[in-house]
Amino acid sequence: MDEADIENYLPYLDETDMSEDQKIEFLKALYVVLQSFVDQAFGVHPVQQVKEGQREPEGPEGVIADAVEDGARGHQPELFRGLPR
Repeated sequence: MDEADIENYLPYLDETDMSEDQKIEFLKALYVVLQSFVDQAFGVHPVQQVKEGQREPEGPEGVIADAVEDGARGHQPELFRGLPR
């Protein structure tokens, strides 16, 4: 976030009781959070890039990793089929 962006968004915080430095720090922190959401949505988040470069584990570790990944997507993994949620 550059100085021009900060200057554009500072007026939105005029009615707060934050100091000028706090407003700038808030805007920078908010930018980082929003950028992280965008990165995750488009698959460019550092964690996703590292995961893509890793080889899938084999054996029981691979089965557990697949189950956890499927669960994170809202799917019931094959490993847990038939078990109550």
